[in-house]
Amino acid sequence: MNKQILEDYIDVCEFIRESEARIRRLESKKRVVMDKVHGSNPDFPYEERSFSLVGTEETPKDAYELSMEKKLLEEVVRVWIGHLIQLQQRTGLGWSMWCWILWEKSTF
Repeated sequence: MNKQILEDYIDVCEFIRESEARIRRLESKKRVVMDKVHGSNPDFPYEERSFSLVGTEETPKDAYELSMEKKLLEEVVRVWIGHLIQLQQRTGLGWSMWCWILWEKSTF
């Protein structure tokens, strides 16, 4: 294991944290919209009733940004894991060592 791999790991962790923060920000932009309408009962006797409608409102731009951010995060993690697999095959570094490194990093 060399220093560059550990620096890449720190960079990827920071990128993941920033991406998760952007995803939370975009998801928090959704608003709950409520409305009440009046209509009639569909069966006889036709009497007036009120109906409550509830949903979320989101702009298409925000939905697109959210989906692109999730895809970018997934792609970066997938590429980095692929890099680790190649490194393991090249150096013989076992997954138990990577699990230990990831566990130690996540406990701090």
